[in-house]
Amino acid sequence: AIEMAHAIESNFNVEWPMASLLEGPSLREVATQLRAKMDHATPPIAATTEPDGTRILSHRLSHGQQALWFLHRLNPSNTAYNVSAAARIQGALDVNALENAFVALAQRHASLRSTFDVVAGQPIQRIHEHLPLHFEKIDASSASQLDDWFGEEALRPFDFSAGPLWRGSLLERGNDEHVLL
Repeated sequence: AIEMAHAIESNFNVEWPMASLLEGPSLREVATQLRAKMDHATPPIAATTEPDGTRILSHRLSHGQQALWFLHRLNPSNTAYNVSAAARIQGALDVNALENAFVALAQRHASLRSTFDVVAGQPIQRIHEHLPLHFEKIDASSASQLDDWFGEEALRPFDFSAGPLWRGSLLERGNDEHVLL
C-alpha cells in the first residue's frame, strides 16, 4: 500500500493518503477517487532547472497554505503552528539508518521538500527535487537542562523561503539512550 500510494502521488501529482488504500477499495473505486483528485489538483505553474541540474516545480498555494504563508509574512518569528514531539529511544540505535529513513521520507513526500516564495506579487510553493535535510546529532550526555533545550528548539522559527520546513535532532544521552526531536 505504501508503494502504491507513493506511485499515485508521484505519477499523477496528487496527494494520496495511504490509509485510503488500506481500507481495501476496489480498483474501480481507486480510479474514481483518483479522477476526482486529478480534477481538483493544481498543476505546476512553472518548472525550472537549477545550474546543478536540480528540477524545481512551482505551484499555486492551497487556501490553507495561503493562510499560513500570510501569517508567516505578518510575523516570521511566530511559532504558533510549529508541531514538535520528542521520542525516547532505549537500546542500540543505527543512527545512519535513522538519518537515511528521514531522507527517504522527504523523497517520498513533496511537502517535505517545499519552500515558499513570491513571484509577480503572488505566493507560490516550490517543490525541490532535493532539499538538504536538517538532522543534527547532539552529544547530550552531560546536558542537565533538556526540558529547556526542547522548549527552545520547539520555538525556533522556520524560514519559509529557504527551507527545509521540518527538522530533526537526535540527542545522544549514551550508547543505549537517545532522544529524537
